[in-house]
Amino acid sequence: MNVDDELRRLFSDDRLELRPLPDAEHAVLTGVKRRQRRRRAAVAATGALSALAVVAGTLAVLQPEQSNTVQPADSTSLTFTTTPAPTSAPSSSAGDQPSAPSTTPSRGGSGTGSSQGTPPTSSSKPPTSTIPPRTFGTELMGPVAYRGLRLGMTQEQAVGTGLIKPNAKPESNTGCLGYDYVGSPRAAGFYSVVISKAKGVVRINGRGDERTSEGIGVGAPVADFDRVYPKYGTDHGAVGERVVAVPGNAAANYWFIMQNNAVKEIRLELREQDCYP
Repeated sequence: MNVDDELRRLFSDDRLELRPLPDAEHAVLTGVKRRQRRRRAAVAATGALSALAVVAGTLAVLQPEQSNTVQPADSTSLTFTTTPAPTSAPSSSAGDQPSAPSTTPSRGGSGTGSSQGTPPTSSSKPPTSTIPPRTFGTELMGPVAYRGLRLGMTQEQAVGTGLIKPNAKPESNTGCLGYDYVGSPRAAGFYSVVISKAKGVVRINGRGDERTSEGIGVGAPVADFDRVYPKYGTDHGAVGERVVAVPGNAAANYWFIMQNNAVKEIRLELREQDCYP
């Protein structure tokens, strides 16, 4: 038997025949109708949901915001529920203390809400510094005197003040008279006050409390001295000595003795004298 004959035999077998069921047509129609009903129900549900969404959106647009509604107050003024934007307080003048703005509501009938802060009607300026400027020395020296001693005094006048007594070497090598302050003796030949027999008192040393009319006293830094006396003569000043013409007395000089970068001692002297070079 060839292949063609075998295939014919197989396809002609009654067992391969497909016979439709008696109610096949009814079952197919029923399934089609069931699918149509489900599709219509789904479409109807979708339409209902779309309609609800449109209605909800419309209501949301038309509904006014609760925070912007105006509530009637008990008085004639209106109070808004929203918080007003902060306003800057009026600027105060220099030195005035800032004042907190008033929050008392307006009692008038303007209907503008709470009143704004008002500037202070009075102010108090901060106290100015009461620290006095730095000074050195308490006793004025110059332009012609220091304590009770004056340039040009005679020996009798100077001794009569009760401020001086003779030094251990009462007369200098040049014939001038040397004195110490009472209670403050110095070594022989080292004088606090020098008196010329011809010109009277020619030199007065300070006692550690002296200061000039310009405010330079014992303990003042050299920088302060240079600021007050930017030009000083050095033609007859030794190392550590600075000579300055006395303001207000052309016949006298200040002699400043410097030590450790500060003023140690000040002398008031006649410019023309015959006791030492």
